[in-house]
Amino acid sequence: MRRRLAALLLVTGLLAASCGDDDGITETAIVGDTLTVYSSAPLRGPYAEVARDIVRAQKLALKEAGGRAGDFSISFASLDGADPETGRWSPGRVASNARKAVQDRQTIAYLGELENGASAISVPILNEGGILQVSPRDTFGGLTARGGRGEPDKYYPSGQRTFARVVPGDDQQATELVAALRAGGVQRLFLADDRELGGTALVDRLVRLTRGTRIEIVGRARLTPDDDAEDGIEVPSGLARDVREERADAFLYAGAYRPFATEVLKAVHAANPRVDLYAPDDLALAPDLPAEAGAAGRRLLLTGVRAPDDGAAQTFARSFQSEYGTGPHPQAVFGYRAMRIVLDAVRRAGPDAKSRRRVIREALAGAQSPQIRFGRFMVRANRLVPIRSQM
Repeated sequence: MRRRLAALLLVTGLLAASCGDDDGITETAIVGDTLTVYSSAPLRGPYAEVARDIVRAQKLALKEAGGRAGDFSISFASLDGADPETGRWSPGRVASNARKAVQDRQTIAYLGELENGASAISVPILNEGGILQVSPRDTFGGLTARGGRGEPDKYYPSGQRTFARVVPGDDQQATELVAALRAGGVQRLFLADDRELGGTALVDRLVRLTRGTRIEIVGRARLTPDDDAEDGIEVPSGLARDVREERADAFLYAGAYRPFATEVLKAVHAANPRVDLYAPDDLALAPDLPAEAGAAGRRLLLTGVRAPDDGAAQTFARSFQSEYGTGPHPQAVFGYRAMRIVLDAVRRAGPDAKSRRRVIREALAGAQSPQIRFGRFMVRANRLVPIRSQM
């Protein structure tokens, strides 16, 4: 995944970062009184359910605003970020979505991405194009905090930030995971990731955060996922054995959700039934995981973004139910908030909303709510249940 990311950014000439003031951001004059907001989300595959409700929530926010923000009419365009064959997000598809937004002279903002690490593809493209990006759900930490080499600056070729997210990043998720590991009395931890950007970066953060603690990293496996469900998904035969031989008391898998991720957890549990299992937000977000985990689910603790349940979130849920005839996915509220950030920024910018720079400044000033945090979850009766002591 890292090789694919680097290759794509090099091809588009977006890998280098620079410094400067607002002059680093491309300014394209928007003509007329109609502004366009693009949305990019995986509308097929394992995250399709939450993605569809996030897009519905974005449309709802726009409808409640009368299709306008200030003096401007707002049009909405929804793009699918998933590969038609695999159902998972692909760098090429995400890059195409971002380029489409850049090429539209009426674009004022882009809402995306949803899956961890996908925004690392779209952010540089949109940043060079001078377009505000608000992610409702991508937690990849390297976009907003120091992580791998050159992060986060390498994603912003203009030298100015143009990206905000509604939810906290993986730098905070890593802290929550370490707290959960310590609370669980873990002393010998075995780590595994799927070689993709989000999972690898999260494991790197965990390695750094556990230094100087009583948690010893006794092994790390970088796995190449097997997605061939028709012939049977194969988990590396030596993984469960390595966990046992290293006398690990906990195993943590970080990576995108796919059947392979579930099979990894099940294989480790089958060979090491007393080992506690941990997984991050990517798996907590997947609706099929609780039912598919089987017996491994009883040993599994996950961290995930905790959906708000305040008065505003409850009002949103009622409006969603009234509009669509069904209740929203709990995470859909983040799509609603992402659109509200854009609409409020345009409104505050007033007549200057034709200036993308001005809208970016207004949006970044108040994007993320400090009330939204990572929480801990367990699997019970084929459902993901919050651990109330952490609420």
